[in-house]
Amino acid sequence: MAHIRKNCSKPSQTVSFEPTVYKIARTYWHEEDKDNFSQCVNELIMMGYKYKKLVEKKKAARMLG
Repeated sequence: MAHIRKNCSKPSQTVSFEPTVYKIARTYWHEEDKDNFSQCVNELIMMGYKYKKLVEKKKAARMLG
């Protein structure tokens, strides 16, 4: 369960990464010059989610057509 600190409006959660995924996230962090690692991970998750939804939408369209 996420934890919300009293002095912060953003929930926090401890997560573990596979070494390869961690390396990808750190590389993205430095290449894109993000302010912090959390910002980087949030962006990567949102990009992956949007991509997944796009693939599902295209798949549904092919099934209808």
